[in-house]
Amino acid sequence: MVGAGFRFGRGRAGDVALLRRLGRSLGFGVHGMRPVFHQGAPISSSRVREALARGDVEGGAEMMGRPFCIDGRVVRGVGRGRTIGIPTANIAPINEMLPGNGVYACWIRVGGPDRPTWPAVTNVGRRPTFGGNEITVEAHVLDLDQDFLDQPVRLAFQARLRPEQTFPGAEALVAQIRQDIARGRAALGAAGIPDAI
Repeated sequence: MVGAGFRFGRGRAGDVALLRRLGRSLGFGVHGMRPVFHQGAPISSSRVREALARGDVEGGAEMMGRPFCIDGRVVRGVGRGRTIGIPTANIAPINEMLPGNGVYACWIRVGGPDRPTWPAVTNVGRRPTFGGNEITVEAHVLDLDQDFLDQPVRLAFQARLRPEQTFPGAEALVAQIRQDIARGRAALGAAGIPDAI
């Protein structure tokens, strides 16, 4: 199944008609799908990627029909979250793409699909308040203080709470994180756990 405008091969010279001819000779079927529209334009992988790069995880989910998820493993961080009273699971993602830098309301599942799902507030970014340079993914799991080191996780992004910001110090950052947690809890409570995670 491919979109009606699907192109492939050198110089994108191949189209659906050529793919059908190849399918008849090689023994596979081809179905060209008409575009599906969202907000007046056809849905495409490019549009989904652009929405996610802007941090528009809600728009991305509307186009995909499910929340955007990343998979990874919990790795050891510097422990700053615990020292400021907001422990985080530092996630090394395996995905090629992350949403734009910012703070998100997410669902997190630790382990396989049969494991429970927890609400979380997740920061994707460089931690500018502490002079960070590398992009990190740090999830504060709500209502659960447990060490998930070395365990596989999946994050389902529900809503963007705010863009990444620099704060004058740890105290101002903690105050903002407390607000983020309250907003994240409200967003997740209103949405409910998605089936896709």
